[in-house]
Amino acid sequence: MEPLVIINGEVKSNVSIFNRNMQYGDGLFETCVAKDNKVLFWDNHFSRLNNGCDRLNIKKNSEFSLARRYKKSTQSIFRKKLHC
Repeated sequence: MEPLVIINGEVKSNVSIFNRNMQYGDGLFETCVAKDNKVLFWDNHFSRLNNGCDRLNIKKNSEFSLARRYKKSTQSIFRKKLHC
């Protein structure tokens, strides 16, 4: 399985020192597994993300926005695999 890292909705392999998480140490993440281009247990992941945002006072993204970012990210991975 190839790892996928999404930072602020973009596929990345590194983090800038100017990223808020790096400067202040705050942030929230979920590790998700996808099968057949679908995140397994999505409702549980989304619920934990919302709970974490509430506790850390981090602005929430809508479920639609997160799903759109996931789709965009996975499409770029599949394109890379096809061009290798």
